[in-house]
Amino acid sequence: MFVLSQPFSTVEAPRAVELTVEGLAFTVRTLGSGSKTFVLVHGIGTSSRYFAPLAAQLARHGTVLLIEMPGFAANANPRRPLTVPDFAHLVERALEQLDCGPATIIGHSMGCQVVVEVAILNPAAVTSLVLLGPTVNRKERTAWKQGLRLLQDTCLEPPAVNFIVFSDYARCGLRWYLKTLPQMLGHRLEERIGLVSTPVLILRGKRDPIVPERWTRELAEACRNGTAETIEGGAHVMMFRHAAAVAAGCLAMLSRTSDAAAAGMVTGTTGADTETTAGMATGTTAGMATGTTAGMATGTTAAGTATNTATGACR
Repeated sequence: MFVLSQPFSTVEAPRAVELTVEGLAFTVRTLGSGSKTFVLVHGIGTSSRYFAPLAAQLARHGTVLLIEMPGFAANANPRRPLTVPDFAHLVERALEQLDCGPATIIGHSMGCQVVVEVAILNPAAVTSLVLLGPTVNRKERTAWKQGLRLLQDTCLEPPAVNFIVFSDYARCGLRWYLKTLPQMLGHRLEERIGLVSTPVLILRGKRDPIVPERWTRELAEACRNGTAETIEGGAHVMMFRHAAAVAAGCLAMLSRTSDAAAAGMVTGTTGADTETTAGMATGTTAGMATGTTAGMATGTTAAGTATNTATGACR
């Protein structure tokens, strides 16, 4: 069951697609439709179910893909542990199979680590990143400390979230959870996030004991183009109770990248026009036939380059 408790009176039933990527099972649940695409990637031990309120908000604006990675939800456990880059590689391959095009990719908790690696692996697949409660705070990068913080967070989450999370842990199984945990703890997000070329928005719940504000500030400062913001009243799973606020942040990132792409297209067109004019002027001086040919070739090349750059930005 996708939705256990919802603040909305009606929620569209997701369309589930089963994929096999390099022999491993993925489940992808889809909501909404349209050219704008949002990809949501869950954290360790969980599934897409706690994204339900956020997915419902984003589905009003485009297509939402909820990724359930191998070993989690109802997917079979892989035979060997997967590193964070392994998960990212598989997610990137799954998106390639779905042929969804460039997307705003949103991760939660360990899912933030995964989506950062996706953006490094294939920048063309990502228009922007939104990181919700990114792990792992480098000053508390031990299993016992993270366990303590999780227990503290449990006291701050609504009962519906705790039910979803702990029932997902049961489905995942202790063995796979413990195989994945060292991979999550060993990944250095603060060292990797600076390699991301797309804009990054980092959100944390103000009451989140797992992700302190100083950690999100550090990550934002390490980004090439990063911003850190706080969701008032939210805990670690802030997107469940505060879906509207989180969705507003995601949509603001989409608008920001769309505006940048439009600006790039205008610049590219101007550059092409200037190049053509220069070519024609040169042709008049050096010889009409030769100059016109050179001008047309140069102008066409410049236009092609500008178009390719703008298209990449739009994606």
